[in-house]
Amino acid sequence: MKIRVQDGRVFEGTATQIVQSMKSIALGAPCMTLSEYVDWVAVRAGAIEGVELTIAGTSDDERCECLIERMLAQGIAERA
Repeated sequence: MKIRVQDGRVFEGTATQIVQSMKSIALGAPCMTLSEYVDWVAVRAGAIEGVELTIAGTSDDERCECLIERMLAQGIAERA
């Protein structure tokens, strides 16, 4: 999968690989677990973009997949 986020950056790979790549460049995020980062992105999307990203799943892979699906559905990312 390949997505483009609002700042124009393009990420490619599985949902987990994409979220890991996003996390690696986010200020303050490297000290978070992947699951904490998913929650952080969901909260920030609500605060900054005014969209609700409800995250489901128990494993990191499920949560990352859910995050990417919600970002695409809410228009804060698009398929590239």
